[in-house]
Amino acid sequence: MKSFSLTFILLIAIFSGNYAQEVQEESTEIDKSLNSEFDLLKKKSETYDDFKVIRETRLDEFWTVVQDSLSQLKQNLLLANETISEQQLKSESLEDVMAAKEEQLSQSTYEMTHISFMGMNFTKTSFIITSVITLLALIVLIVVGFVQYRYKNSTANSKIRELSDVRNQFEEFKKISLEKQ
Repeated sequence: MKSFSLTFILLIAIFSGNYAQEVQEESTEIDKSLNSEFDLLKKKSETYDDFKVIRETRLDEFWTVVQDSLSQLKQNLLLANETISEQQLKSESLEDVMAAKEEQLSQSTYEMTHISFMGMNFTKTSFIITSVITLLALIVLIVVGFVQYRYKNSTANSKIRELSDVRNQFEEFKKISLEKQ
């Protein structure tokens, strides 16, 4: 995810650098045209001692070219600033989207590694271990209960047999004693 954001920032820097380079090339062209206009103004002006005498119409023409160049530069600067702010907004929105995606990724990773049982969250491994231990404990309890049942059942059966034997002996004794009387 970090490499994605690094790549994204690098692409923005490259594209904004290209646009800034285009604006800079346009301003260089304007500078060249202003320089050529200024050189032309100097060449066409008359010299008086160490001074240059420039006709007012040519000076006005040069000033119009300067104003046009400045307004074009201002317009290019405004367009560049608008483009930069749009790219910053896109960058911020993409960062927000990326943060939301990272949150979703961490949430789904958490959901994949955890189980919610009776309102408590367990890792899957601990839940499986707890379930197996609980199952084994129940099996041991059932086996112990069954063994105790069998032992008590066999003891009860032996006591019933002994009681039956004692009753039989008593009945026989009773018969014998009645016969003797």
